[in-house]
Amino acid sequence: MANTEYYPTAVQYSLKDTAYNAVYDAADGSSSNPEWYKAMSELVSNGVKPIFNSISDKICATAWVDLVPKLGFMPNILSIKIALAAGVNTKEDMLMVFASNKEWIDQASFRSALGSFLCIHNTQLLPLFLVIGQEKSTQKLVEIFSNPESAVSFLEENNIINSLD
Repeated sequence: MANTEYYPTAVQYSLKDTAYNAVYDAADGSSSNPEWYKAMSELVSNGVKPIFNSISDKICATAWVDLVPKLGFMPNILSIKIALAAGVNTKEDMLMVFASNKEWIDQASFRSALGSFLCIHNTQLLPLFLVIGQEKSTQKLVEIFSNPESAVSFLEENNIINSLD
């Protein structure tokens, strides 16, 4: 399998040099503040963004198409967008992150897998989840991929459907 990049010049997700760095101050990458979730949520509400990659719907769909035959089922498009935004930028790395997908119970399971892959405390991913989840483009993409017919239409319209072969 070719280890193709989904987009050039990926940056790894980071909270360094952002206001979030003060929230996640513990040695293990978590927070020493018992009100950490509130502090993090306020930063998100105030428009503070962590360092991440801006990902197009077409890139998300391409990664989704790459994962479907390897995983044997349809992965969550939101999880794919978050992984790509975090800097997981190759087919091989996406497969590593999604390797235990069948065992995941919820988004926390995915967050744990992604945190392990990126070697960061999984709670550090919450700002990314919230920021990406609030984007109108993400909400539309999730809506499209929640319906098999609209997902196929999107893939056909963007000339991605041929990748399913």
